[in-house]
Amino acid sequence: MRRTKQTRRRSFACAESKRRGVTTVEVAITFPILMFLIMLVFDVSRMMMVQQCLGYAAQEGCRHASLATSISKSEVETVTRNAMLAAIPNSASTVTVNVAPTMSMGMGSGTAMTVNAQVRLSDVSWLSGNLLQHLGDPMLSASAVQERE
Repeated sequence: MRRTKQTRRRSFACAESKRRGVTTVEVAITFPILMFLIMLVFDVSRMMMVQQCLGYAAQEGCRHASLATSISKSEVETVTRNAMLAAIPNSASTVTVNVAPTMSMGMGSGTAMTVNAQVRLSDVSWLSGNLLQHLGDPMLSASAVQERE
């Protein structure tokens, strides 16, 4: 049995058609995994950015708390929240700020002031909250210590 050119073309076309089906299945399986990995990289990058912003906000709040003109905890909280808001819009309401020791008029020079800023990862994450609940919804935090003037 002799194969002609037309018969060969048909067999190549049939093999090419089968290969197209295999490629479609491979893409359908790998595309969601690839997209998940890309979103994960974006979200980890955002988490690192938020961590840096928290550190900056805590340092700004601590710097303000260490000044001799600072007399109230609410001032320090406002400065810390504003620093966080400048870096990440809509985040100021979700940031928890703690100042230690409690500020008073009679605080002497050299007292160590500590400002701690915290935010839940689910409040600043781009991934679904359901996924983060399985991870325990961790808190991101940063603190700064500086002596009062």
